[in-house]
Amino acid sequence: MYSESLKIPKYPIIKQIPEVYDNIVLIGDIHGSYEQLIQLYKYLPQGHNAVVPLGDLVDRGPFSSEVVRFFAKDKDTYCLSGNHDEKHVRYENHKLNGTERQMKVKDDFLETHKQLLPEDLAFLASCPQGYTWRNFLFIHAGILPAYGIRQN
Repeated sequence: MYSESLKIPKYPIIKQIPEVYDNIVLIGDIHGSYEQLIQLYKYLPQGHNAVVPLGDLVDRGPFSSEVVRFFAKDKDTYCLSGNHDEKHVRYENHKLNGTERQMKVKDDFLETHKQLLPEDLAFLASCPQGYTWRNFLFIHAGILPAYGIRQN
């Protein structure tokens, strides 16, 4: 069921990236800038790379849905959830419950939200709040100590 795929975890979820990669490439706050993202990919190091977008795939730029779909199809990508991504998932949950008026959103947010298909939103909802790889922890923003971390 679609609404089940949009569950937001109570505690941050931290997943592990397999140690099979030679390089990890971190990309922060893409914000719908698909064309710049494609240009950036030309500069990635050669070898067996994993790419970790550090959240905020959507909003601000004109191509949020293209950015989400680009990463959703790449098996070597490990997307984190950012606050902009999570807000779209929350808004969709409110829409499904008929309570979207509880969220104060601007017109540009609504324009981006209209671009996102159910599978885009389900992908954003599936992104954890962090990843570990070897001795590194990748997160979008700070972790609140009072909430703890659940590792999967």
